[in-house]
Amino acid sequence: MSRFWSPIVRSLTPYVAGEQPAVPDLVKLNTNENPYGPSPRALAAIREAATDTLRLYPEPTALRLRQAIAASHGIGADQVFVGNGSDEVLAHAFAALLKHGAPLLFPDVTYSFYPTWCHLYGIDYRDVPVDDGLRVRIADFRQPCGAIILPNPNAPTGGALPLDEIEILLRDHPDQTWTPTAISKVLDRSAGAINNEMRAVAASSRAGCTAPKAASSNPGTANRTPRSHRDSSTRRR
Repeated sequence: MSRFWSPIVRSLTPYVAGEQPAVPDLVKLNTNENPYGPSPRALAAIREAATDTLRLYPEPTALRLRQAIAASHGIGADQVFVGNGSDEVLAHAFAALLKHGAPLLFPDVTYSFYPTWCHLYGIDYRDVPVDDGLRVRIADFRQPCGAIILPNPNAPTGGALPLDEIEILLRDHPDQTWTPTAISKVLDRSAGAINNEMRAVAASSRAGCTAPKAASSNPGTANRTPRSHRDSSTRRR
């Protein structure tokens, strides 16, 4: 490796993307590509926007886009953050929200980029084992932590937690939980209603918050042996 690289780069394990075969008309399920292509209305909107004004810097807060997204989901524009793809949004979230004095918690079988961001930003983390059915158990997150990131539905398992379990997690950790995926996929309810419920739960929990239970309250969790079918990149190195 070149001597010009920073020390942090030398300590990172590069992310290995899924296979990308150059085969015409191939539906690649590993990349979540839509086999139907963009909506004609989306293509028309792109063409309409591709004018001489592309030479200008865009509005820095993406206000019109955030307002449109907010209106679609019944929330406020100040609750919407946009970026150049999900990985950039995650990078900003990890750097701005998830580095604290205690470790970040996330499932041991989940999006394998989380440990990469942790190593890049110097975030201490602890992965929480899923059960033998690859399900996330909220009770296992009852341990001291600086923050929790919990994809719901989880990736790549697709397992989803119902809203009542998310509410339990919020009550256990009212100041330390961030759920990045739309909870509306769990139940047939609007994202806005769920978002408002979660904020109300967090607010009520802060009013009478008690310390989270120790990890020992879940017998057998601490001594679990990692299973070979888990992606090793999701465990701390």
